[in-house]
Amino acid sequence: MVRANRSTLCAAFAALAFFAGLALFGFNCHGVEETGSAERDGFVAQAERVLRGELPDDPFRPPTYPYVIAGASRLLGGGKEAPFVAARLLSNLAAAALAWSAFALARRLAGGQTAGTESRDGALAGALAFALVAANSATWIDGQHVTTDMPFAALAAAALLAALAWLERPSLAAALGAGLAFGGAACIRGNALMLLPGLLAAGWLGRRRSPGPRRTVELLLAAACATALLVPNWILRERAFGDAFHDENWKNLAWKLHG
Repeated sequence: MVRANRSTLCAAFAALAFFAGLALFGFNCHGVEETGSAERDGFVAQAERVLRGELPDDPFRPPTYPYVIAGASRLLGGGKEAPFVAARLLSNLAAAALAWSAFALARRLAGGQTAGTESRDGALAGALAFALVAANSATWIDGQHVTTDMPFAALAAAALLAALAWLERPSLAAALGAGLAFGGAACIRGNALMLLPGLLAAGWLGRRRSPGPRRTVELLLAAACATALLVPNWILRERAFGDAFHDENWKNLAWKLHG
């Protein structure tokens, strides 16, 4: 158990150091939005609307994330540049969380723990996965952009990690973690629905391996958590567009693919 705790702590400290490195890099090299990148999606502008007391009016993307950026910018003390800096730091944090999730997933898939002690293969696989994510140029680029790319990736990885943990050893904590992570991912990107087949498969397999009312309750609570996170999205869209499920993302996708 000591070795398992040690590897987890090492990964946590590595993720913290990675976040610090991304933040320093961003402060020095990414001071404004890039016009030719995915940052044209305009999350900072939507967050500025929220700070002015207005509703987000983006028909292409879920409206929750601008509120997250606006809240984070308040923590930074406000100011003209606060929304952009807050959004960039959120991407930095998400990139570090993604690297830690890669470590945890690889460690679990490569052997996890045996008789209470973590296998060496699991620890090495986790360290390699963390290094591959942290050293990837896409992580450094998307980990600076004020978009939902990295937050979505981090939440999707967390949802899959929690689902795998529940599949191996069903528990209320794992089920709630999967539900919250999936709900968070769906709050910032509609294509989070693509995660559902894997999550539902994990639930079905887990129920078959360990049937009983407790497992059913855990899955229902996970679904309730995801739904609770999505309710604010539906309310905001109802107020902005008159339809809780209004979505014109197909136009956005067509524009990006075909100009």
